[in-house]
Amino acid sequence: PFPDASSYAHVLRAFCEDLLTESREAMLQVDVDAYQQLLRSSTHLGDAECAGRLWGYMKRFGVDPDTSTLLKVLEVSSSAPFLGLAQESYGALPEKSQTEETLLLALRPLAELGDWRGLERMLQRHLPEGQSAAVAMLQLQALSEAMPRKRQRSMDAAGRLLRAGGRLVPAGDEESLGSALLRRALGPGRREMAAMASVPLPRLAGPMRQRQAGLLCASRAKVALDLGDPQRAEGWIHRWLLLQEVLILEGSRALDGPGAGSTVEALEPTLPRTLCRRFRPTKRLCALGP
Repeated sequence: PFPDASSYAHVLRAFCEDLLTESREAMLQVDVDAYQQLLRSSTHLGDAECAGRLWGYMKRFGVDPDTSTLLKVLEVSSSAPFLGLAQESYGALPEKSQTEETLLLALRPLAELGDWRGLERMLQRHLPEGQSAAVAMLQLQALSEAMPRKRQRSMDAAGRLLRAGGRLVPAGDEESLGSALLRRALGPGRREMAAMASVPLPRLAGPMRQRQAGLLCASRAKVALDLGDPQRAEGWIHRWLLLQEVLILEGSRALDGPGAGSTVEALEPTLPRTLCRRFRPTKRLCALGP
């Protein structure tokens, strides 16, 4: 059988690259447009490895691709094997083209590798202010690949996802992406995690009790996700957010001295009534196997 058109395109691209290599070895001058056209052809074929080689050749001659070509290079290199190329192509973009959409493309390889520290550093450098639901979803993806598991950071990322308007509840019958990522980020189900689902939450008094309550919220959110109840998991995430606000206010109260008012009294007027209620474990959450 005859090869398809894509096979011919790959053969022609390889031939053109060999021709450019022979021209450089023969000390012949090569027009910059030739590199540009071949670089665009490589990105169109999805050949990020060839695009990286061509860009390296262009940088040796002190020539950078134009913005449209850089965007195509960034799009085709937004996977884990081409992390360096994605970072370089994003850094070479002009400032007006460094939008959140292009930043997400540059961060995707870090998320696939589980490098949540590198992802957070880039977010602090390029997106220090408000984060969207897409950014929070990318953070969840990075934490779901990280080892060992970071349960507290995973709950923080899930809270940012809900605050940005995202949901764990799927639109159809299948599990949503956010729910699957959070369930994986919180780690595999354990017998002690199931036992923690029946432990009553401690009262909001003292930093240690609040941290213990936060761990209980994370465990119950994981159990709810394992049982296929993402709506109840969202409730435990909201409870987690409430406890984090309490910890912050407790720290402010300690700095202000004994004259400061009650933390819970200071917090409750700023929160919906549904978030101030105490979540109680149900029979469904307590009836768990190993």
